[in-house]
Amino acid sequence: TLYLKQNLRSGRLVQFDGDVVLMGDAHVGSEIIASGDILVWGALRGIAHAGVDGNDAAEIRALRMEALQLRIAGHVARRPDRMSYH
Repeated sequence: TLYLKQNLRSGRLVQFDGDVVLMGDAHVGSEIIASGDILVWGALRGIAHAGVDGNDAAEIRALRMEALQLRIAGHVARRPDRMSYH
């Protein structure tokens, strides 16, 4: 497990073979890539890709999930262009 106590600024890439725990925010333009799970103790606003080696059971968690794009193994999800609250 890789533990990071910092904020990830735009342009920063973190890539690790295992789980990643970020104690801080991941700003827009940052990217976290892990073969295991990704846990962000802050706001996740960038791109997160867990289970890069095909692990469909990998998880992405954040205290504030505002990610532009989430990937788990070969599955991709992105947030809508507009958020509506009805």
